[in-house]
Amino acid sequence: MKVIYFIQEIFNNPNFLKDDKETVTHNDFEIEMKNSASISFNHRYENDNKSSSLKFSPFNQYHQLILDKILKQNKDVSTYDRIEDFKNWFMNNFMEIIQNNENKNMNNINSK
Repeated sequence: MKVIYFIQEIFNNPNFLKDDKETVTHNDFEIEMKNSASISFNHRYENDNKSSSLKFSPFNQYHQLILDKILKQNKDVSTYDRIEDFKNWFMNNFMEIIQNNENKNMNNINSK
Protein backbone atom coordinates (compact mmCIF):
# COMPACT_ATOMS: atom_id res chain seq x y z
CA MET A 1 0.00 0.00 0.00
CA LYS A 2 2.91 2.36 0.71
CA VAL A 3 3.99 2.01 -2.92
CA ILE A 4 0.69 3.48 -4.13
CA TYR A 5 1.08 6.49 -1.83
CA PHE A 6 4.65 6.95 -3.01
CA ILE A 7 3.56 6.91 -6.67
CA GLN A 8 0.75 9.38 -5.89
CA GLU A 9 3.27 11.69 -4.23
CA ILE A 10 5.45 11.62 -7.35
CA PHE A 11 2.58 12.78 -9.54
CA ASN A 12 0.98 15.19 -7.06
CA ASN A 13 4.14 17.03 -6.06
CA PRO A 14 5.71 18.80 -9.05
CA ASN A 15 8.97 19.25 -7.08
CA PHE A 16 9.30 15.61 -6.10
CA LEU A 17 11.47 14.56 -9.03
CA LYS A 18 14.66 16.61 -8.97
CA ASP A 19 18.08 16.40 -10.42
CA ASP A 20 21.08 18.49 -9.38
CA LYS A 21 20.41 21.25 -11.88
CA GLU A 22 16.66 21.93 -11.88
CA THR A 23 13.24 20.76 -10.81
CA VAL A 24 11.48 18.41 -13.20
CA THR A 25 7.86 19.52 -13.54
CA HIS A 26 4.90 17.71 -15.03
CA ASN A 27 5.23 19.96 -18.09
CA ASP A 28 8.90 19.07 -18.51
CA PHE A 29 8.08 15.39 -18.16
CA GLU A 30 5.30 15.62 -20.76
CA ILE A 31 7.54 17.46 -23.21
CA GLU A 32 10.32 14.90 -22.73
CA MET A 33 7.85 12.05 -23.20
CA LYS A 34 6.54 13.57 -26.47
CA ASN A 35 10.11 14.14 -27.70
CA SER A 36 11.04 10.52 -26.92
CA ALA A 37 7.93 9.24 -28.70
CA SER A 38 8.73 11.41 -31.72
CA ILE A 39 12.34 10.15 -31.88
CA SER A 40 11.14 6.54 -31.60
CA PHE A 41 8.58 7.07 -34.37
CA ASN A 42 11.12 8.70 -36.68
CA HIS A 43 13.57 5.81 -36.22
CA ARG A 44 11.07 2.94 -36.16
CA TYR A 45 12.46 1.14 -39.22
CA GLU A 46 16.11 1.36 -38.22
CA ASN A 47 17.48 -2.06 -37.36
CA ASP A 48 20.47 -2.77 -35.19
CA ASN A 49 23.12 -4.47 -37.33
CA LYS A 50 24.17 -6.58 -34.36
CA SER A 51 20.68 -7.99 -33.90
CA SER A 52 19.59 -11.16 -35.65
CA SER A 53 16.05 -10.89 -34.36
CA LEU A 54 13.11 -9.23 -36.09
CA LYS A 55 13.82 -6.65 -38.75
CA PHE A 56 11.29 -3.86 -39.17
CA SER A 57 10.19 -2.31 -42.43
CA PRO A 58 7.39 -0.05 -43.68
CA PHE A 59 4.03 -1.70 -44.36
CA ASN A 60 4.19 -3.31 -47.79
CA GLN A 61 2.35 -5.70 -50.12
CA TYR A 62 3.53 -8.76 -48.18
CA HIS A 63 2.27 -7.38 -44.90
CA GLN A 64 -1.07 -6.73 -46.59
CA LEU A 65 -1.28 -10.37 -47.71
CA ILE A 66 -0.67 -11.54 -44.15
CA LEU A 67 -3.20 -9.09 -42.74
CA ASP A 68 -5.82 -10.15 -45.29
CA LYS A 69 -5.27 -13.81 -44.46
CA ILE A 70 -5.66 -13.18 -40.73
CA LEU A 71 -8.79 -11.05 -41.17
CA LYS A 72 -10.43 -13.65 -43.45
CA GLN A 73 -9.94 -16.53 -41.06
CA ASN A 74 -13.00 -18.45 -39.96
CA LYS A 75 -13.83 -17.23 -36.45
CA ASP A 76 -16.06 -20.26 -35.83
CA VAL A 77 -13.14 -22.67 -35.55
CA SER A 78 -10.88 -23.05 -32.55
CA THR A 79 -7.88 -20.79 -32.02
CA TYR A 80 -5.62 -23.82 -32.43
CA ASP A 81 -7.15 -24.58 -35.86
CA ARG A 82 -6.80 -20.96 -36.94
CA ILE A 83 -3.14 -20.96 -35.89
CA GLU A 84 -2.49 -24.21 -37.75
CA ASP A 85 -4.28 -22.91 -40.84
CA PHE A 86 -2.22 -19.73 -40.81
CA LYS A 87 1.08 -21.58 -40.25
CA ASN A 88 0.32 -23.93 -43.16
CA TRP A 89 -0.66 -21.05 -45.43
CA PHE A 90 2.41 -19.08 -44.46
CA MET A 91 4.86 -21.93 -44.95
CA ASN A 92 3.34 -23.19 -48.20
CA ASN A 93 1.67 -20.33 -50.03
CA PHE A 94 3.17 -17.17 -48.64
CA MET A 95 6.77 -18.22 -49.00
CA GLU A 96 6.03 -19.30 -52.57
CA ILE A 97 4.48 -15.89 -53.31
CA ILE A 98 7.61 -14.12 -52.03
CA GLN A 99 9.90 -16.41 -54.03
CA ASN A 100 7.89 -15.91 -57.23
CA ASN A 101 7.92 -12.16 -56.76
CA GLU A 102 11.68 -12.11 -56.16
CA ASN A 103 12.23 -14.21 -59.28
CA LYS A 104 10.02 -11.84 -61.27
CA ASN A 105 12.01 -8.85 -59.98
CA MET A 106 15.29 -10.54 -60.89
CA ASN A 107 14.01 -11.28 -64.40
CA ASN A 108 12.99 -7.64 -64.80
CA ILE A 109 16.42 -6.47 -63.68
CA ASN A 110 18.20 -8.93 -65.98
CA SER A 111 16.09 -8.01 -68.99
CA LYS A 112 16.98 -4.29 -68.75
